Amino acid sequence: VDLGTLSGTGVINLDNLTTGNAATIVYSGTIVVKDFTSSTTNLLLSAMVTVNQTLTTIGGTLSIQSGGVLLLGSNSEIFISGGLLSLNGGTLTLTNSYNVTYNSSSNIVAGLELSGNGLKNVTVDLSSASRSVTLSTDLNLKGTLYLNNGYLALGVSNLTIGGEVATNGNGSIVSTVASDIVSNATNG
Repeated sequence: VDLGTLSGTGVINLDNLTTGNAATIVYSGTIVVKDFTSSTTNLLLSAMVTVNQTLTTIGGTLSIQSGGVLLLGSNSEIFISGGLLSLNGGTLTLTNSYNVTYNSSSNIVAGLELSGNGLKNVTVDLSSASRSVTLSTDLNLKGTLYLNNGYLALGVSNLTIGGEVATNGNGSIVSTVASDIVSNATNG
């Protein structure tokens, strides 16, 4: 859906759903999709959407409206290449195991994508070592923090890691006197 509107009710099962800059979804039924990509400036979502493999935000805001639900399936991935997730009365369900990858050419402020109990691994793989992902709240990571390129800026937030920290290339963590880093790794 690039310039048009997806509307109606019922159940839609798709392999891929991609929304362009001027797309509108006023669908109030259920959408089950393997891969969902949003690059819409302000996508207002009021449907029940289950993403079973990948959710990608390229730009703009994916806003879950009142009555809307965005649910990630087990072992799914969120790719943040720009844009953000927001709640406007809706529900974001991140209880199943999932991973988050930041792969942008811009600095990013981390948001709701890191808030789920199912969060396992986080990857920072930005376009250069001078780009950052800045935490907006404490991060409790059960799995591995992959620092490939760019840095994770803690600011005033704390980082707790239950797994490993893996660096491949130009990745790093930048902390402040107001932030703490705690490792609860059981091996290594």
